[in-house]
Amino acid sequence: MRMSSLWGGPVNEENESIATIQSAIDAGINFLNTGDFYGHGHNELLVGKAIKGRRNNAFISVKFGAIFYGGQFLGLDLRPTAIKNFINYSLVRLGIDTIDLYQPCRLDDSVPVEDVIGTVADLIKEGRIEAGVPIYQYDPAVNGTDAVTSATSKYFANKGLLWTYRDGKRVDSTFLHLREWLSCIRNGGTPSCSIKEGFEEAISAHMGGLSYKLGRRIDWDRSTERIIAKPGEDLDAALLANK
Repeated sequence: MRMSSLWGGPVNEENESIATIQSAIDAGINFLNTGDFYGHGHNELLVGKAIKGRRNNAFISVKFGAIFYGGQFLGLDLRPTAIKNFINYSLVRLGIDTIDLYQPCRLDDSVPVEDVIGTVADLIKEGRIEAGVPIYQYDPAVNGTDAVTSATSKYFANKGLLWTYRDGKRVDSTFLHLREWLSCIRNGGTPSCSIKEGFEEAISAHMGGLSYKLGRRIDWDRSTERIIAKPGEDLDAALLANK
């Protein structure tokens, strides 16, 4: 978002922004989150240029629903007809045929959430959203539209979520918090998720995943700060097993 002007501020040098995104992809950071209202479409155009020829190496997440004019937030529009209009423009600006994760920036009380989810489900059926590659490896018994952008330890534990995968590459979800941490370092302030909370969140994710995979309670040794394995258990192998 910061590579485009949302509130009327300066725009970064385009070539530098594109090079930064491509370097991130090369380093295995493949979750690219944008929004059709970031820079009034500028950010999607930027991401589109960065992933040209690299589409299979990038997981594209797009937020929709916010209406801006002249740098001012006017409100939300999550009507089904508006959502279908938004995604058409996003696909053109990004230069792709499908979006991996499509989600409202926030919910609008004037539109039933069932209508929003139903519209996204229709777009999946139409092939405009690619649901075949989940953002996280999760319980395959869950059959519904699901997405996570701000993960909490409770959500991880309840859903058994693990880390992010794309084309066989494992990507640490820590980067979800990096923007906030860098902002606090540069501008001062206390992050909502510090190293302590981040560590607890990651451990909760792994313990939740292990509990789902192994079908038992998972215990934590506070003195050694390690997950307790039973004799002969390979916990890393259990997490990676696709069963």
